[in-house]
Amino acid sequence: MAEASLRFHRSLYPPACVHEAVAAFSALGTIRVEENPQDTQVFLTDFPDRLADRIEGEVGNHVLFAAILASRGGA
Repeated sequence: MAEASLRFHRSLYPPACVHEAVAAFSALGTIRVEENPQDTQVFLTDFPDRLADRIEGEVGNHVLFAAILASRGGA
């Protein structure tokens, strides 16, 4: 898999939610996170070919779900 990246703006996606998703998917490939004052960027590499076309969307969905839960006071 070529490197893919996702960017999550802090006003919508708390960094803790991004890190939760990273933890959930980290066993499947290499994930690197970079944070700055505006956003959190996630870089995905070394995922199996069978997952390569879906992993970006799944990580993004996990971050979105975690952010929704956080905005509602958690699970």
